[in-house]
Amino acid sequence: MAFEQERQTWQTEKEKVICYQRELQASYLDMYRHNQLLERELYLLRGEGEDSIPPPGLPWIERIESSEI
Repeated sequence: MAFEQERQTWQTEKEKVICYQRELQASYLDMYRHNQLLERELYLLRGEGEDSIPPPGLPWIERIESSEI
């Protein structure tokens, strides 16, 4: 019985961690996109033109994922 209780405790904690990880990734993506918009605006304000704006895109995150243990 103690083993099952411990297992349930670990499962609950794991779910909390995965949820928090998803929130962190979503927050990072929001910040990354906002930063991209600000960089684009900065290029335009400097008069560097549309051609010199680096292409948007995430360097290594394409979708929100969380690891399942």
